[in-house]
Amino acid sequence: RFSLHFVEMLIVWEIYITNYLLTIFMRRTIFAPLIVLSLFTWNIAMADTTVSSAISGDVTWTKANGPYIVNYVSIPAGSSLTIEPGTIVKVVENSYPFILDGTLTIGSAGGEQVVITSMKDDTVGGDTNADGSATQPQAGDWREITFNSGSIGNITNTTIRYGGASVYNSWTGGYFTFPLIDNKGGTLTFSNVVLSKSG
Repeated sequence: RFSLHFVEMLIVWEIYITNYLLTIFMRRTIFAPLIVLSLFTWNIAMADTTVSSAISGDVTWTKANGPYIVNYVSIPAGSSLTIEPGTIVKVVENSYPFILDGTLTIGSAGGEQVVITSMKDDTVGGDTNADGSATQPQAGDWREITFNSGSIGNITNTTIRYGGASVYNSWTGGYFTFPLIDNKGGTLTFSNVVLSKSG
């Protein structure tokens, strides 16, 4: 009787331990892929989109696909670019973010603010140039947004900063400072737009 009872206890303990170990294994097996999946999803949400060419047709930039890294993006006549609320745009150093002959529409009333800033600006959109704190944004990091004759710009609820570069002119021996926005005959409408930290 004693021996039988002892064996029964051993069997119960064996089943208990087996179930316990199996539970731990299953949790780890399920949990590890969830961590990987979460990290993968976060990286997609923070994915950068680089644009350095002409816009063709009607194009829309979204918050989800930002930050957008821009370098000499041209918008020809007949084409348009719409930048949705909450989108972050970062400009490559010493470049023109937008050169317009077509239409540029940025933001909307009541929507999240759009920010157009320096590639070095880590305060929005993360550390896009992946250098930690090695570089800091400053006035004049990029040149200007150019609206040529016949172009249209509708900009709402937007902050534009760190443009207006000062460029050395070898002919005059001096420096020329770009404005943040250079209107050369376009039709512009601004509402709740902040221009700051320019050269």
